[in-house]
Amino acid sequence: AETDESLRHLRQLCERSGMPDAILVPIEAALLSRAVDTAIAHSKTEEPLISVFFGQSKSVIVAAHRQRLLLVRQVDFGTDRLIDALAAAIEGTNPENAHDLAERLLFQFGLPKAGDTCDVDGRSFSASDILPAIQRAAHAGSCIRIIQPALQRLVVEVRQSIRFGLADSDRSPGILIAGSGASIPRLHEAFGTELGCSCFADNSCQP
Repeated sequence: AETDESLRHLRQLCERSGMPDAILVPIEAALLSRAVDTAIAHSKTEEPLISVFFGQSKSVIVAAHRQRLLLVRQVDFGTDRLIDALAAAIEGTNPENAHDLAERLLFQFGLPKAGDTCDVDGRSFSASDILPAIQRAAHAGSCIRIIQPALQRLVVEVRQSIRFGLADSDRSPGILIAGSGASIPRLHEAFGTELGCSCFADNSCQP
């Protein structure tokens, strides 16, 4: 709830539903708490960790080392930003349900490899069809690294977190992709290639 009026309406709704003692927590606070808990749980090794916890509209970047919290940043970037960018690229051929189609493409196929064919609703999309206008592709082994302008902004935020959150000797951290972004195939590979760090995903940690 962002205003007192919204909070009052939510409280009335809880009371009508038989939950008079319900505790209302801002979604940003819940996302922040989940992100910090996830990062701390994964920071038991000697290697420092940068965790990128994706929400729907916001994400939280956390730096941690040996279960010690070093930095927490919330950024206005979530999976909706990726879906919107993908929808804009395909809406010319299917404007009526471009957003729904983009969401399914993103979470089923993620960042496709060269030559991949993605079948959704009886339609086939090749890797070059999915992001025809906004992709910047570079071969990284057998996988095409596709960094959308929107995603590139988050990469910059992660770089800044590494710079300001970690000591000079710890500038090659492990990167954890968690939250809803961990369910996007090959997203962690794109981050790892772009940042030059080992990167892994844990899709058991959802917002």
